[in-house]
Amino acid sequence: MSEILYFAYGSNLNIPQMKGRCPDAVGVSAAVLNGWRLKERTYADVEPAPGECVHGALYEISADDLSSLDFYEGYPEFYDRVEVSVVDSKGASRSAWVYTMTAQYKDRRSDRPYSDQYRAVCSEGAEAWGIPNAFALKDNEEKNR
Repeated sequence: MSEILYFAYGSNLNIPQMKGRCPDAVGVSAAVLNGWRLKERTYADVEPAPGECVHGALYEISADDLSSLDFYEGYPEFYDRVEVSVVDSKGASRSAWVYTMTAQYKDRRSDRPYSDQYRAVCSEGAEAWGIPNAFALKDNEEKNR
């Protein structure tokens, strides 16, 4: 398999879910996307933000897997696919694809919360990769539900 690297930061952190979508995917390592932040827009999204970072997972995928992800992510209408530099768990800088929500959908979904089911799928993935869980409810969010 030629090396195509993909950086997952939302529901694709969930290994069983990712395997279902991308059967050829091989988990490489936890990784960090520096200079970006995670945004809650019904689904996870990332956007440039100097000084911030997004924790996620790096997968090696096949061309068929990339096509599958394009379909699943609604590329290019719902999410766009851009090449970014991430830092893997060994400190190496790696070039990888990441999906980021298009401007029209960012506007429509601005600050819409994750569903409990989506939050659970993402949390399970974050825990499996051993990265900070950005999807767990904070105490005050739980009280307000």
